[in-house]
Amino acid sequence: MKIVDAFRVGILTYNVSNKIANDIENLVVPRLNFLNSNIDGLVNTDYHENSRIINLDEIPELVNEIYKCKDFYNKTLNSYHVDKSFITHYWVQDYKNNHHHPRHNHGKSELSVVYWVRASENAGVIKFHNPISYNHFMYGNVDIDKKNSYNTIDVNIKPQKGTILMFPGPLDHEVFKGSKDSIRTTIAFNLDNCCR
Repeated sequence: MKIVDAFRVGILTYNVSNKIANDIENLVVPRLNFLNSNIDGLVNTDYHENSRIINLDEIPELVNEIYKCKDFYNKTLNSYHVDKSFITHYWVQDYKNNHHHPRHNHGKSELSVVYWVRASENAGVIKFHNPISYNHFMYGNVDIDKKNSYNTIDVNIKPQKGTILMFPGPLDHEVFKGSKDSIRTTIAFNLDNCCR
């Protein structure tokens, strides 16, 4: 008997240097008051605006780190399209006490990135959902010592300042509410190969 290792999803995590993390935080945080507030308990963001509160040319070191992550992701997964991808869209998000972001994905983008500008210990986690639903044959949680790539339904990642997450754009994910006085600010990026 043989099980073919068929459909796995890679989520890259990488911590930038303290200098880059501090520089980005010092740039972004004073501008957060320019973000639009959302009255529905969702996140404050400039996603829907015509202009951003930061420009890519203000964060060249972070952009360079993202492209290094993309190159590593491509080398590891041997993906031709990822190799040709570049940043096509980006936006800032700031989560207050009860803010969350419901389950969603970034559509057809080759890769998506979440970068944590800042995050307190009590900030809400980001949850990634397995694109294959196991609910039809598995119920409840799997013991941690028995988890593997075949039975993992979702993955939670705790926010940490200076961390880059990179993942396929179509991968469903959501952000949970933090507890009282939590702090969670991110810059999100989509990378795509516009020539395919």
